[in-house]
This record gives sequence, C-alpha cells and structure tokens, in this order.
Amino acid sequence: MNGYRMRSVSAEGDGPMDEDVIQEVLEARARAMDASRPDAVAKVHAKEKFTARERIEMVLDEGSFVEYGVLAIPANKSMNGPADGLVQGFGTVEGHPVGIASYDYTVQGGTQTALNHGKFDRLLELVHDRRWPLVTFADGGGARAHDLAGSQRGMTGRWGTFDGMAVLSGWVPTVSVVSGRSFAGNASIAGLSDFIVATRDSAIGMGGPPLVEGAMGLKLTPDEIGPAEMHDRVGGIDLMVETEAEAIDAAGQYLRYFLYDLPEGEPDPWSERIRGIVPSNRRRAYDMRRVIRAIMDRDTVFELRPTWAPQLITALARLGGRSVGIIANQPLSVIAGAIDSDASDKIARFIQLCDAHEIAMVSLVDNPGYMVGRPAEEAGIARHHARPIIAHQNRTVPLYTIQLRKAYGLG
Repeated sequence: MNGYRMRSVSAEGDGPMDEDVIQEVLEARARAMDASRPDAVAKVHAKEKFTARERIEMVLDEGSFVEYGVLAIPANKSMNGPADGLVQGFGTVEGHPVGIASYDYTVQGGTQTALNHGKFDRLLELVHDRRWPLVTFADGGGARAHDLAGSQRGMTGRWGTFDGMAVLSGWVPTVSVVSGRSFAGNASIAGLSDFIVATRDSAIGMGGPPLVEGAMGLKLTPDEIGPAEMHDRVGGIDLMVETEAEAIDAAGQYLRYFLYDLPEGEPDPWSERIRGIVPSNRRRAYDMRRVIRAIMDRDTVFELRPTWAPQLITALARLGGRSVGIIANQPLSVIAGAIDSDASDKIARFIQLCDAHEIAMVSLVDNPGYMVGRPAEEAGIARHHARPIIAHQNRTVPLYTIQLRKAYGLG
C-alpha cells in the first residue's frame, strides 16, 4: 500500500527470511514510539501537554490499547512522520471497548493526509459496526496540502472522514478533546462530535490563519480567530477546562454515562435539605443547581454548556445509579429561566442526545415561558422555539417532569 515502506518477500523464497521481516517490523514500530522521539516529546512536555500516545493511555485501561496503522508514513518521501501523524486503535474503559484516535501535533502540525484519512475512515467503520464509542483528540491544522497533492484519497472504510462522523452521530457516543489548535478538517471532526471539551488556551476554527489571510486579507493569530473562551460563550463547545489533564478527565467522565449504569447510588447530603431550597416566597429566586444536586446521586452531576444560555441547565447525572439527562430552568439567571432562542437550541440538542442513546430524562420546571418582544424576534424566537417542542414530541425515552413553581407560555 502506498505510504507503507516495507520490503517484499518473494514467493520463490529469495526474499529476506521471516525472522528478518519480523525484526524489520518490530524496529519500524519502535521508531514510532515516544521512547524513540525524545526531542519531540520534550517539546510537548515543555508546553505542559501530553503526547498523542500519552493522551490515549490516560483515557484507556492500562495495557488495553491495540494500535493499528503504526507503520504509516507520509506519502511525501522527503518527510518523516511516525504513524503519519495519527495514532489510533482500540482499548477499553473500565472493561468496555472504545475506539480512540489522537492526531499528533509533533508530526506536521497534526495535519490530515490521504493516508491518515484512510486510517481514520477504517476506524469509523469498525466503531460503527460494533457500536463502540469514539474518542478523538482533534488538535491539528487541517489538510496537509503538500502531501495530498497528486495522491489518491486513501479511503479504506465505507465512508469518508466527515461523512463517517455524521453517520456515527446518534448511533454511538462521540467525544472530541481539543487542547491546542484545531482548524479546518480537524475542527470538523470536533464539530461533528456529540461532546467537545476544550482547554482555555485552545483555539478552534473552520479556517486557520493562512486560509483567513488568503481569503480575506486579514492577518490573524489562531487565538484571534477562534479562542476557546469565545466558543464557550456562544455554545460552540460543551465544556471548557483549564488544563489538558482536566480535559481528558472530563472526556472520561462524560463517556461513562453512556457505557454503563451502576447497581445503586448514594444520596447527596443536600437531599435532606431539599424542602428548604425553594423559598416559600414566590418572588424570591433560588439556585436550581442545588435542587438538581439534592435529587441526583452524590457527585454525579455533569453539566453541559454551563455558560451558554445560562438560564437553562442541561446535565448528565445518575439517579439510583442509572444515567439520566436533566433539563432545568434557572430562576437565578438574569431572565429568571425564560427560554430564548439559544436556550431553545440548547434544549433541543440535549433531548436529541439523550433520545439517541436511550437515556431517560428529568425536567425541572420553573419558568415564565418563551421570551417575547422585538429583541427576541430578531434573535429568531418564532423559529427557534419550535425546536425543543419538536424534539420532545419525537423522543422515545421516558421524560419525568417536576414542576417546582410556574410554567407559562409553552414553558
């Protein structure tokens, strides 16, 4: 296969001995490991980050990773790139099979090529057929144009990379971690995932600085184009954390809600004080997060998009050990839990996520209804308000509603 450099063995037996071929393979594999690349590893660690392989090891059970495609190299023979910049394979998380891929930013900036696209396409096909979750570390600069030029697309799976990610949506849980620069095709993989966790110092964009300059004549840095804080504010990511270690931990936490239920759960200490959380004075606001904590199992609430549309809380949690999805109005917000266009989209997407993966839902209701007035209409409320209604009507999972106070205007 083009891109894999291996000696051939003659059918007549005049090629190298089997032992020689095996030794060649072992040496080629060893050259792709971190131990053989101390300078590249040191540069990553100097930025307080982890290598592509270290990331994978931190997600999976110890010793469970099975890599394939390790002998891939750049099609451009003048380049050196272990695994062609993409480390991928399978492993387990608490015994449950998971597909995993990590673009290697030390190899041509984690860019995408015909060959590593083909590797990833095959991975998508395998996780699809086995219904295994997929975790991707999506740092990278998009297409490696000087490597793609003149080469044939190495699609070895049923779909191309982006079509395949779209096929997986709603079929298996998909998680992307961004802890550096993720642009163009790498950003598309993140955007096509169910859950994106990004570090504060990361950047995501459909076009990186060279493309933006060429198309628009603007010289911008990655942080000026798509800083994580901006994406966090507008709902472009699901969670922002400070460090790469925290991002990896969050990805694991999220994944576990979809992998298994627990036989039972421990009540939160707040459960004994739940009657005092909601004030008897109906004019007084309160923090809905305390109510959620009091109802759910101890230390199991995992909030998604906490800073976008903050008047509406969406979270995964456990109730009696079982995974559940939570939708809740936040009376403590500036608009007292009213539903605007952003909140409508937040609700609809979360319902679709829970429904696709058969997670029952709990709705905590206390809101004055949908937003009205000219600003709300300019934001598209007439159209957006329909989305959660449609999602609710078409869901197949159970929905349990707890009405704490008011529910006006389709709320």
